[in-house]
Amino acid sequence: MAESNRKTVVEPSVMEALKLSDYMGSTIHVTLKNNSSQPVDQRLLTGVLIATDCQLNILLDEVQEESTSTPDKGRKLGLVSVPNNTIERICITKPQLDKLCKWKEKSMRDIV
Repeated sequence: MAESNRKTVVEPSVMEALKLSDYMGSTIHVTLKNNSSQPVDQRLLTGVLIATDCQLNILLDEVQEESTSTPDKGRKLGLVSVPNNTIERICITKPQLDKLCKWKEKSMRDIV
């Protein structure tokens, strides 16, 4: 992942104010568990959250994949299903999280 993106990504603990369904349509960053023989190789998927199921598998669209072993050679994957057991963590950028929190707060005020 580009260094400029790393500085703006919010850690998962900050994201707990919202439910996974609140992130639908948002661009998220998914770090995959390392199953490779290279201990330093880590894969990152960045894409738009389209769907999830009851087992918390996720469906991402417009996915870009990056790997720490080849940081300059990302690839475009398109639509990707990501099994829950392969996910190490999910993050979102701070501006996007702030926008979602404001939207949720406004929605809750309008309902009550």
